Amino acid sequence: MAEHRAMQRSALLDAARTLLSEGGTDALTFPALAERTGLARSSVYEYFRSRGAVVEELCAVD
Repeated sequence: MAEHRAMQRSALLDAARTLLSEGGTDALTFPALAERTGLARSSVYEYFRSRGAVVEELCAVD
């Protein structure tokens, strides 16, 4: 289970990087993350509370 969550979190971060590079911060939305990863929008909120949290995580990882 933990491995599955780690893989989904990684997929969300990869999608966030792509969205930011393609369209800047306006492109980074939870619906777009859900669409890119195949997750339900509500699932995205299980990993990140806000767009800011996604960006913070990206900065910490990169």
